[in-house]
Amino acid sequence: EKTSDEAEHNFAETEKTSDEAEHNFAETGKKMFPLCGEFEVLPAGLLPGRTRAMLKVEDGCTNFCSYCVIPYARGKVRSAPPEVVVQQALQLRENGVREIVLTGIELSSWGRDLGSGQNLTVLAEMICQAVPDVRIRLGSLEPRTVTEEFCQRVVELPNLCPQFHLSLQSGCDATLRRMNRKYNTARYRESVELLRKYFTRPALTTDLITGFPGETEDEFVSTLAFIRECAFARMHVFPYSERPGTVAASMEQLPVRIREERARRVMKEAALMRAEYLSGCVGETYAVLFERRRGNWYLGHAPNYAEVRVYMPHGERYTDTPMDTPHGEQYTDTPHGELCVNKPHSERYTDKPHGGQHTDDNDIDCEDLHNQIRNVQIDASDGMILTGHIV
Repeated sequence: EKTSDEAEHNFAETEKTSDEAEHNFAETGKKMFPLCGEFEVLPAGLLPGRTRAMLKVEDGCTNFCSYCVIPYARGKVRSAPPEVVVQQALQLRENGVREIVLTGIELSSWGRDLGSGQNLTVLAEMICQAVPDVRIRLGSLEPRTVTEEFCQRVVELPNLCPQFHLSLQSGCDATLRRMNRKYNTARYRESVELLRKYFTRPALTTDLITGFPGETEDEFVSTLAFIRECAFARMHVFPYSERPGTVAASMEQLPVRIREERARRVMKEAALMRAEYLSGCVGETYAVLFERRRGNWYLGHAPNYAEVRVYMPHGERYTDTPMDTPHGEQYTDTPHGELCVNKPHSERYTDKPHGGQHTDDNDIDCEDLHNQIRNVQIDASDGMILTGHIV
């Protein structure tokens, strides 16, 4: 392995600046991918049996990370017009969708090309307000998206799920520079602290690349320390793999065995952090969207994207009785797992279906739990999944 100084020198010799990368794209990318000029609006829809829909609102990327081919393959940033996104969300709601995930190649760049001054925060507000009884979940975010203003505004959206996927890739500043990422660990830490300041136990998830060219053992150890500090609820870990034509592919590569060994070390830490996060959910009550049956168990996800199961033998019935607060007011859970006391009915995140079957009978057959949202009190965690009972 090269030392950090040697690795930085190697990178300096081969690095392309963002401007040069942009120019390269302009000269060759458009010729290779002539259909990348405008955002391609895809029809809103849902596969049979699914409860969660992906709504693509953005395409393209111009970040030019040194390991990535996406700017060349997908072109410049193109945003779906906000009125189109809202209309698609409304259509999904009519089709019975209970949760919509906003996605994009570089979701945080939404609005940059529209010239209207609108950004992802504005879009999230528009969609959450248009379909207040549908959960809205944000896809992967560039860490700098999270600002004080962002948090102050989105925390006021009761149907926005408190799970934030902040792409990290490395917890070492030297490695981040070689990756041509646009933030450092200090800025990433700021985003983590802001989210935890405004949300109660939000689920923070991330991606990480191990064995990036030039990553020394000391740099990797710094990454391990940083992810422990962030205490992620879940991580996606990838050993680095070369992409022909990228800047990183021309750097001196680490042996595959080192990349994979480091990935295993990260995944071990990730499993411990996940177990710790889920342990903190025990005793809490969440509004769970049920998605599928497995034997005598019904499984779904809480707003924080923790998987939850309840024991429901075939044919069993339960009474969907509203819970009481200590003061006797009835409430339903918001996607943030907070009490929604003394709010008008229209402001509450209710568990009544807005599409498909509907019943006024409080006795619900467990076979009907698919695509239903029910309050579940968490009794236990095995480090991977939460177990609870409907209340």
